[in-house]
Amino acid sequence: MINKFYYLCLFTLFTYTINAQIGIQTTTPQAQLDITATDSGLLIPRVALTSLAVQLPVINPQGGHIVESTLVYHNGTNGITAGYYYWTGTKWQGIGKASETSGLQFFAFSGNTSSPPVDKSNFSMSIVNSGVWTGLLNDACRSSIRNGDNYTIMLTGTLVVETPGNFQLQSISDDGARVVIDDIPVLNRWVNQGLTTFNGTTVFLAKGKHKIEFWFYENTGGESMQFNWLQNANGATGTVNASSFIIE
Repeated sequence: MINKFYYLCLFTLFTYTINAQIGIQTTTPQAQLDITATDSGLLIPRVALTSLAVQLPVINPQGGHIVESTLVYHNGTNGITAGYYYWTGTKWQGIGKASETSGLQFFAFSGNTSSPPVDKSNFSMSIVNSGVWTGLLNDACRSSIRNGDNYTIMLTGTLVVETPGNFQLQSISDDGARVVIDDIPVLNRWVNQGLTTFNGTTVFLAKGKHKIEFWFYENTGGESMQFNWLQNANGATGTVNASSFIIE
């Protein structure tokens, strides 16, 4: 009789537990989870995302895919802007960030030119490859788009500035590299050269959308391309990540 009563109590307690609301510093929770505080906040897990299209390093402890609406705080590494992100089922979407497709459009041209024109209507080289890139702007990007000699690559998209401030880019390239923001060159090392590191001009960008273009050309010999953030008021650091931009 005692054993039956014990198990009945245990079952009742377990049923109550899984159906009850949880209150932290309150005995009358007004939701499934109710946290009451006047001098502290809720700390969301801090992670280092590698791409907005990749779930890892976040995992589902039960196995399989992570659940849609999973929320994390990205720490600003890997060229992705720091902030809160949730999993949509196919990508990480920043809260308060534009919902357009993330990435940069790329175009590869046969040949190279001494000065890529700002007005593309006068750009006569033939397109040999095009698409969307969502990873780092480095040699993996370059080799995926084009290899060999005598070609030009342009990647373009929109930079959404959330925090007004200074932005500065760096190129490490063989041969030429150039960055254009709002039709103004902010990094210009468009010359035949061995592997060279070059720092662009520091520019102040207001909050809002800014058109951006990354250019690279290869003449002959060695070929290498990488773009880095030296300053970024949005919080991104390291090698530029195409996932930090949107395609409109």
